[in-house]
Amino acid sequence: MILSDRLWGIIWSLFGLAVLWHSRTFPRLPGQAYGSALMPSIIGAGLFLCGVALIVGDLRRRPRRPLVTLREEARDGARLLDAAAVVLGLAAFILVTDLLGFLLTATAIIGGLIWRFRGRGPLLSFGLAAVAVLIVDWLFRVLLLVPLPLGPVPYLPW
Repeated sequence: MILSDRLWGIIWSLFGLAVLWHSRTFPRLPGQAYGSALMPSIIGAGLFLCGVALIVGDLRRRPRRPLVTLREEARDGARLLDAAAVVLGLAAFILVTDLLGFLLTATAIIGGLIWRFRGRGPLLSFGLAAVAVLIVDWLFRVLLLVPLPLGPVPYLPW
C-alpha cells in the first residue's frame, strides 16, 4: 500500500497540532521565560509545518496520485490474512494477558504467527516461541525489574 504525500501531510499536520495542543498543559517554571512546554511546542510546530509542506508539494505535482494506492501484493487474500493475523494477535495480547499471563499468551500468539509465516511445523514454531518468551520474560524481570503478569503460572525460577 502506498500513501500519497497529501495523506501523510494531513497525518503529520494533525499530529503536530495534537502535540501543540497537549504541550499547553505542561507546567510553567517559576522565574523562567520558558517552561517544559517549549521543546514539545517546537517539535509540534515543526511537524505541522512539515505536514503542510508535504500537502503543498503534493498538490503542485501533476498528475496527482490517489491518496491510497494498493500494490498487487495488497490485493492478495493471503497477505490480507497475514496482516489481520498480526492485528488480531496484538488485540488478543492486550485483552488476554492479564488473565492468562505473559508466558502463555505470548507463546500462543508468537507460536501461531511463526507457524503461519514460516510454514514450520507446530512443534518447532511453538518451541521457538516458548524459548523467545522465556528469554524476554527473564530480561524484563531480572534486568529491567519489570514484572510481567504471571496468570496461572505460579512461580518462575528467576
